[in-house]
Amino acid sequence: MAIKNFGTSTMRVKEGIYITGSVEQTGGSTLQDFSLINSGSIYNQGNIFIDGKESASDETYIQFMEAGDDRSKIGINTSNNLVLHNQYINKHIVFKVNDQGNTREGLRIDGAVPEVVVNEGSDSLVDFRVESDNNTHMIFVDGSEDKVGIGISQPATALHAYADASNAYVATIDNDAGSNAHGLKVTTDGTGTGTTILDIEAGSTTVFKVRGDGRVGIGVDTPGSTLSVDDEIAVGEKLIHRGDPDTYLQFPAVDQMILAAGGMEMIRMVEDGSNSEITFNDGASANLDFVIKGDTNNPLFHTDAANNRIGIGGIGSPAQTLDVNGTVTISVPGTETKISLKGNTTTTAILEDASFAGLGSSNFSVSFWWYANDTNSDPINSNSRIIFYGGSSEHHSIGLKTPDVKITYENSAGSNDFAEYDTNHVEQGWYHIVAYFDVSNLGSGTPRLWQNGVEINGTGYSAVAGSTPVIDKVKVYLDDGAAIQDLVFWNKLLTTQEIAEIYNDGYYVNPSITSMAGSIVSWFKLGYEDLWAAAGFSAGDSISGTVDIPDNNSVNEFTMTSESEFSLMNRTINKRSKSDFKMDSTSLQGLVVVEGSMEVIDKTDLKGAVHYNIRDINSTSVVRTGDYVLRCIQTGAITLTLPPKNESRGRVLIIKDTTGNLSNPNNYTITLDGSGGETIDGSATFVMSHNKQSITLACDGINGWMIVSEYRP
Repeated sequence: MAIKNFGTSTMRVKEGIYITGSVEQTGGSTLQDFSLINSGSIYNQGNIFIDGKESASDETYIQFMEAGDDRSKIGINTSNNLVLHNQYINKHIVFKVNDQGNTREGLRIDGAVPEVVVNEGSDSLVDFRVESDNNTHMIFVDGSEDKVGIGISQPATALHAYADASNAYVATIDNDAGSNAHGLKVTTDGTGTGTTILDIEAGSTTVFKVRGDGRVGIGVDTPGSTLSVDDEIAVGEKLIHRGDPDTYLQFPAVDQMILAAGGMEMIRMVEDGSNSEITFNDGASANLDFVIKGDTNNPLFHTDAANNRIGIGGIGSPAQTLDVNGTVTISVPGTETKISLKGNTTTTAILEDASFAGLGSSNFSVSFWWYANDTNSDPINSNSRIIFYGGSSEHHSIGLKTPDVKITYENSAGSNDFAEYDTNHVEQGWYHIVAYFDVSNLGSGTPRLWQNGVEINGTGYSAVAGSTPVIDKVKVYLDDGAAIQDLVFWNKLLTTQEIAEIYNDGYYVNPSITSMAGSIVSWFKLGYEDLWAAAGFSAGDSISGTVDIPDNNSVNEFTMTSESEFSLMNRTINKRSKSDFKMDSTSLQGLVVVEGSMEVIDKTDLKGAVHYNIRDINSTSVVRTGDYVLRCIQTGAITLTLPPKNESRGRVLIIKDTTGNLSNPNNYTITLDGSGGETIDGSATFVMSHNKQSITLACDGINGWMIVSEYRP
């Protein structure tokens, strides 16, 4: 039966409808077979089956039309894909749902862009979620919070990736391009110190941070430089100057380092046991000069590599292998024999100045090497003495006897008093003596004495007051085989530091090259100058009669009077290589290493930490030259032998029982033993026997070692 037209009525079919044939469209064109044209509503309670064309190459679809124009269709294409096709220009396919009575858009396929949009409008669903097998939020867009999560249901930031991964990575960025393959770019408009571009942490500790001001920190949360590193920087081989690849710091092999500039190897450093060295100009073709500049001498030191020459003291083009502008002083290590002047045992030998100038009424000091051999028990009345005169009147004096020395002050009127010093020196020994004459104000000045660089306390002196005499004459008396050498008069009161410099730990030093050389009034060598050789004398010869002995600058001279009788004796003096390193307002940055001994004259200001050498001791040992703190970790009783006193003046040692093994139950005592019978506070040994006990020792260079502090928990 054919149903052609229902008009505007509603057709209701309860048992299905089957349509065949064709229908004519307005205008005379014929529609495709199996077409249903309806301008009203169609209601169906059962299923609607659409049976497609017979050929697989044909499409089956439901088509939506307006006024004869195609608008959209739903169908099966020739590839058996379900197709939703909106044929309106720049129109969309919209998916909506009912959200608790509210119709909301969940997904839109935008034909105008085109694009797929989730959450297009305010009435949209808020979240977008993709599940995986084991994660309900494998990809999650939190629409209300404007955040995207990967593997997390509550992303904390705009993009938050999370995984509980062991031996795996949370994320991988893999650019497989063969060239120009970039991996990751992070940008920000912030340029200040408060902008963090990249922050990598381990736990709560910053590992790597990049700030908006261009500063990078490695292990540093607030980098203060373009690159700030908290700990070590390790490189494989080279540190290269940016934009200048032939200027670099290279590590070519183990324990080797090369500093190069402009492709030229400047410095090579090699640590190889006994063959360790720092080399300049490594390679015959380098020909690089080495220059050290000074304040006034430029260059102060210059090596002319091309000509194999060295210039010192402002010589930029040395003419000889060694070309020096200035004075060269060479100190040879070891010993040297010099002649000294001795008074014979049966007479009082007198040295008298002919015209002594330079002391006047001012303060002064006297230094000399003294061979003690006078046994007179009264040094003030000793025949071995130095007397200072004003005209024909005796005033100040130094009495030299064993075991005491006396220094006397006298005013112009002849009133005097003396200080006595127990020098405790033995007979027949050389000692360095410094006498200190603070006489410009006799009411407050006090005599002082140093022996071998150590001040000796005086007793008995009371100020004499009165006017200060003018000193214009000096006599030196030598008796009983006493000898003298390097007698120096200084027109100042020498400081402790200056006295240490002239004593020089017992090693010979030329007074004229010391820091106080400008204060020398006279220097009488008294024995080893060329005078005696020129006169035909040698060690052991007796000298009598009148002989003039000039000082170092020919201003003053001593005369041996006709009543005097002297002899010449050998003196063995100790010498050592001693290089002076002077820094005036100089800053040393980085690590400074001094190998060997370093002597500091005057005070030293240290602004920063001082690191001392610490060594562990677990057996009987001899204290080494470089030891300062000894950590005793002994597992038995041990003995530590202290260094000799003549090599240790001013040295400090700290010895500590670290493990607490001294007393019961172990009784691992530590015995401190003086070298060669030398003492510790007067005793041959000192035993440490209390757990965690520590002791601090100092050496005066004369009596031996002293205990300055002790700690017992």
